[in-house]
This record gives sequence, structure tokens and C-alpha cells, in this order.
Amino acid sequence: APAAVAMTWKLMTAFLALGVNAHLVASNSSFRPVSVLFADLASNRGTIHDNTSTVALTEAMTGEGIVAIANIPGYESLRSTVLKGAHTCMQLLTDKDVRSHAFEDGTLRQTLAMGSSAAGNVEPPHGGVSACLSLRRKLRDFRALVSRVASVFASRLSALLDLEQPLLVSSSAEAPAYKNVEDIFQRGEQLEHVHAYRRISSGSNGSNGSSSGGTAAGKAVTSTLETGPTSTATVDFHTDQGLCLAFAAPLMVDALGRGNLRTVDWPVGEFRLLLRSGEEVMVELPSDELFFLLGDGVHQYVNSRTRNGLDLRAAPHALVMPSSEGKNQWRLWYGRMFLPPPDALHDVENGVTFGDLRRSLQEAWTSDGNVDGPGLTVGCSQGYRVHELRKLSQAPSSGGCASNQMQCWFRCMNYTQAANPGRCAAEGATVKCTNRRDEVSNGKHHGDYAPRCSNSTQPVRGSCSLPQVNADRPVGATAGGFEAFVAKQGRFVGRHDLLLDVQSAPEVVFLWRIADDLLNGTAAIEGALAFNGQVSWMAWGLENLGGKHNGMNGGRVVMGISSQDEEYPGLLGVHEYRIHYEMSSFNNWKTPYATPATCHSSVVSEGGYTVMHFKTNSIYGQPLNITSGSNRLLWAIRASSYMHVGKDSYHEGCRGGTRVRYRGGGQLHPWVVDFSDTTRRVVNPSATNQGGNGHDMNGLPYTSLPKLPMLAATMLVISNMMLG
Repeated sequence: APAAVAMTWKLMTAFLALGVNAHLVASNSSFRPVSVLFADLASNRGTIHDNTSTVALTEAMTGEGIVAIANIPGYESLRSTVLKGAHTCMQLLTDKDVRSHAFEDGTLRQTLAMGSSAAGNVEPPHGGVSACLSLRRKLRDFRALVSRVASVFASRLSALLDLEQPLLVSSSAEAPAYKNVEDIFQRGEQLEHVHAYRRISSGSNGSNGSSSGGTAAGKAVTSTLETGPTSTATVDFHTDQGLCLAFAAPLMVDALGRGNLRTVDWPVGEFRLLLRSGEEVMVELPSDELFFLLGDGVHQYVNSRTRNGLDLRAAPHALVMPSSEGKNQWRLWYGRMFLPPPDALHDVENGVTFGDLRRSLQEAWTSDGNVDGPGLTVGCSQGYRVHELRKLSQAPSSGGCASNQMQCWFRCMNYTQAANPGRCAAEGATVKCTNRRDEVSNGKHHGDYAPRCSNSTQPVRGSCSLPQVNADRPVGATAGGFEAFVAKQGRFVGRHDLLLDVQSAPEVVFLWRIADDLLNGTAAIEGALAFNGQVSWMAWGLENLGGKHNGMNGGRVVMGISSQDEEYPGLLGVHEYRIHYEMSSFNNWKTPYATPATCHSSVVSEGGYTVMHFKTNSIYGQPLNITSGSNRLLWAIRASSYMHVGKDSYHEGCRGGTRVRYRGGGQLHPWVVDFSDTTRRVVNPSATNQGGNGHDMNGLPYTSLPKLPMLAATMLVISNMMLG
């Protein structure tokens, strides 16, 4: 059977929705969602003090499961600019960047996808097209504004619910639990799309293609659907499987060719809602409001945890597109789905995560071939079953990807100009999914994997299967020898034991003293970071409070690279760096600080032990608190293979063939240092080094969080979750 993570454009981009066994019935009834002013929602964020907004939010979330946020500064103009700009961009991009799908009613949909998670952002493709490149700034502004509103909404909803905590727990023992809805919004996966719909024909289901009404620019439009027992839906009633969907009102445009368009006051179709009463209504969607629609996640893991008896409602909804009536008219729509983090446990007893559920659903689509199969009930509440409502590719290539793609890095990756079957064949090679070590992946490995021309037959090896830094370490190197090594490093008065080995002996030690003399006119410390082993590199520095990966991204560090590591020959020794705010790999931030304060520095390996010495009073321009106050620090070490061997820079080591992690500090396990307090401490004794498989993108510290490949896979799987 195909692998659970195979990114099949035919099946893996399935619309995962929960059928509610409802048929679309012609209706002229309209419904206006409860509206809450953004200023009221945002005031005293995190508390419930404004009775009007509290009552309104409670009514909306427990009533029909949809709320409108009004009077958002700058929102309406950004919405219009972004929707029109995205459509222009989509018209100029190629099929490899914009996916198209034909619905049974004759509607064509084009999609521009993007998203974010704790591991980073997925930006929409631009293909080098100027219209797409010029869209990026406005799109970033719009996404940031939606994020701001979503953050306020999640905070107020969390306070309103009074949940038993935690709401969800992580499969990682070291990761903090997800306390409430706000945590899901902040730390979960967020999938974003701009959809462009056009109903070209009556389709294959006998629809007459009549125009339908709706709401345009805040004005309700009378329905012109033919009356009868049923009306043809582009997408029938369903409940989204995520926690919540944020979306903008649709915009109708007339495409004039070559990316040019104009806004038109034509019917935008019907966004239908199935009310608690069973009545089907058309939802009025004013153009200046942002909407939040609850999904099945409230039934799966929220309602059972409320202590005040509030019962949130997942809102069943449907879409009916109007006929284009021969005009080149497009319905433009933006939405963002909020999903639980992949490492959050759905089934605590059996250790099943939400990431596992998504992979199980993917497996069910590719192996069962049966929409009634048991695999399609996984992760659904109330006995609902997942339904596939679309297929993006009618002729996927072997392996489950489109003809211009291959399975690599847990997803379908596009061929490139430098790596495609034709180009590789001309070079006497084959296009393969490989890493920088030219090892061939089956598509299910995380890291620097991509399609490349290669003749390699070497399968991917684990980190501990490569030549090791400590392979030639003297057999006489012991914990006792390490203590003797530490003792002779200098007249240090402060000591923190940062990591203990399996016998609870210190393995990583930080030493310091306040220097007798000043450095550039201010107090400084003389210090050392010591390790019971040999290293590729070692580092310590200042946590970036609030930064990604628990404060790693954006952190300022003093990093020393061993003279034995040949990957960056111009960077040997000790330098100051600032980790990139988004991209974690050392290759993305390897430029040393031009005017460092760090001096008298060195990296010395002796007798199987390593120490990095330094004197400093600031790191990458940020002063340390030396004579008063404290510092939030982080540290990391690479002691597996040299970077020129492993072709990566993860923080890791190997002991007896088992991969172990070498990192500490940051948001999850803060390492706080007051240089005036010389009390010897064991920092976070729970971090005793017992091995594991966690890693980050570059070796600087953080506890494993959902990785971007899972986000990319989820984007492909659930991209049709969002419709308007």
C-alpha cells in the first residue's frame, strides 16, 4: 500500500471534512452573524470585563458557531488589495505553482497556498513574476493583521471558556502542554489559502447553472436559484475538522486578461449555514469584517473540558457558486485554518497524536479506496466520517505525486531546472531525493533533502552511523578526568552544571568570574564552556525572549568551531553570531558580528575533553547584565559528526549508537544567570542526558516542535478545508 505520508495530488490533497448528512435546499432566508467590535474584543486582552462583547461572543460561539469581528483598522482596504493582487498573481503563474480543481457543478477553483507553524512559515510561490513579488509586502501586512485579530479572539475565547487544563498534551515529555485555545492558535499549524472560483459550466450533475445571490460589498443580494427540492452545491454541507477557520468576505472581479481585472458588483454566490434549528440560511458577509467559524475540534477536545458548561458549536456550512453567464468573473476568497499541533496527543493512553491522525487519514485514502472504510472515522467526533470532496490531479505520476514532482521530504516536491528527469538523463544520472551527503531517501526523511541528479545508491544513514567526532577519543577519558580538566581551566568562582550524563555526573559545565579589569570601559566576565568529549562546535548566548523555537531564533551567541571541522574553514575559532529570526540552519546566519566584544577566546580539545574560553561584556551588540540583574541564556553542542561529514549542524551526539541531544535554556527550560551569584547549581536536572531522537534545524537549543514538512504535508491534505 502507498505510504501514509505520500503526497498524492489525487488523494492526499483531499478535503478533510465531516459530513453532516444534510442536503442543500433552496432558501431565500438570510443570516447575519453576531458582530463584535475589535476594540471591545481587544480591550484588557485576556480578561472578560466588557459585558457587551462577552455576551455577544458567548452568543455567537454557543449559538451558531460563527462570529464577525468589525472595525478592524486598515482591514477592508488590505483585504481588497490582497485578494485582487493574489488573483492577478495566480493568472500569471504556471500550473506547478497554482493548483486547479474542477468541481462537479462545473466550478473551477485555483489556489494560492501558504501557511505557518511553530517551525516556520510557508510563503506563497511567486515564480519570479513581478506581480507576485510586488504582492508580498501587502500580503505580509494582511497576514500579520489577521494574526493580530486571531490572537485577540483566541485570548478572549480562552478566558470565556474556563477550561480544565491542560487542553491537550504533547507527545514529547519535555514540551509544555497546550493549556487552552490560545495555545492551539499560537503553537498549532495554520493553513492559509486564497481561492479563486469560477463556475464555467453546468457540470456533470445536471445543474442548470443559474445565478445565485449572496453578499457583495456588505450588501445582501436576492437569490436567483431555481426553486425546487434541492439546489446544486459546489461544496455540500460539512464541518471543518480543525479548531477554527478565519476568513474574509468574498470579492467578485472581472478578469480582463494578462492579469488585469476590475471589481464588479455581481452576485458572489451563497455561503450557506445549517442552523441549530435545522434551517438552511444564506450568510451575509460584510466586506469590512473578519469571520471566525468553529470546526469539529470544539467537539473533539474543547467542550468536554469546559468547567462553566458552555457548549461551543461546530458550524456546518456549504458553498453554491453563481454561473459566470459567459463572463470571465471570479469569486476571490481568503481563509486561514487553525489546527492542533502534530505533536499534541489525541489519544493519550495509546500515544496517538494529531499528526498520526492526519497520516492515518492519508493512509486510508490511498490504501482502502473505500469512503466507508473504518480509517476514515479516525479523529472525528460524533461518529462522523471524513469525506473527500475533491481531487486535484486526475493523472498523478507513479509514487503518488504529479508528473512534475517526486516524493521527497515528506511531501511532493517540484522538479527544478537543475534537477528533473530530462536534465538528469542528459547528465547520465537519475533524479533522486537526496541529502547533501548524496544519500538517497525514500521521501520519508527530514532535513536538507531535495530532488537532485545523482548516481548514488547509498541509502540514508542515521547520524550515529557516520564517522564520529569522538571515534578516536582516548579510552581513559572519564567523568573524573573531566572534573580534573575543568579544575585547571582558571580561577573561576561561578559554576553551572548544564547537563548530566546517565550516571548523573556533569557532562556540560559553564564557568565564570567577573574580570578584574574593564572591557571597553565596562565590567566584563571571563568564562568557559566545557564538555566531557570532543566537538564539532559549541555555543552559548542570549535567548531572544518570545522568538521562535523557544527563543532560539534571533538569539545572540558566542560560537566556537573546532579546528578539525572543515565545513567552514574561514570561521574556525570563536565568533559572535545572531541566529536568523526564521531560518535556523547555521548556513543562513554564518556571518560573524563585525565589531565583537568577545576577546581572549579559544576552542581547545585535550585528552578527549573540550573547552571554549572567552572574555566579554556583550554578545552581538547586546550588553550582558554583569554587576547587577540577570541574563536568560541558552547553550548547545554538536558532538556527533563534523559538519563537513554530516553536512548539517544539528545539536547532537552519539553514545553507544544512540542519538543524544545537547542543548539547554530557552523558554521551556530557562537558564538564568546572575553573574554576581556564584552558587554552584545544576540547571534543569530533568534534562539528564538519556538519549532521544529530537533535533532542531541547526543545533541550537529547543525542544522538538512540529516541523515544517508536516505543515507542508497538511497544507496539501487540507487545502480545501477552507471555502467561503
